[in-house]
Parts: sequence; C-alpha cells; structure tokens
Amino acid sequence: MIVYGVLATTILYAFEPAINNGRTSVLFLVTVTICILYGIGDEFHQSFISGRFASAADLVADTLGAVAACFAWFFWKRKKISTSQGFFQ
Repeated sequence: MIVYGVLATTILYAFEPAINNGRTSVLFLVTVTICILYGIGDEFHQSFISGRFASAADLVADTLGAVAACFAWFFWKRKKISTSQGFFQ
C-alpha cells in the first residue's frame, strides 16, 4: 500500500497544475487508473517469477494505497488553500 501511495503522490505532484484548475475529480480518476494498470502489470510480471504468484488481494491493497494517497493529497491541498487565505476572511 505504501509504495502505491508514493506512486500516486508522484503522479499527483506531476499533474499539480490540473489540481489548481479545479479538475480534482478527473485527476483522482486518472491517478488511480494509472496505479491500477501498473499494479496489474506488476502482478502479471510476478506470475512468471519462481516462488512468486499473482494475487488479487495485492492488487486491491495497491489500489487502496493509491486511493488513500489521493484523499490525503486533496485534503492537504484544501487545508493549505484555506489557511493561506487568512484567518479573518
């Protein structure tokens, strides 16, 4: 979960201007989709390695890590924006 959370955060950081344009839901969907596709590729690759196997539970954990990172990023951005506007506004 942590590694895919970091992957999602990296994708969000790369596309940060889209967040500033108010397209957070689209960016959220694209980020999670990229992480899911990467996870599918990773699980497929593991199926060819001796002693490793593909697991749907791993893919779910990877997806949850990406979703958690997206929520954390957006809540952090929202809080950062609201506190930068000043206390009395």
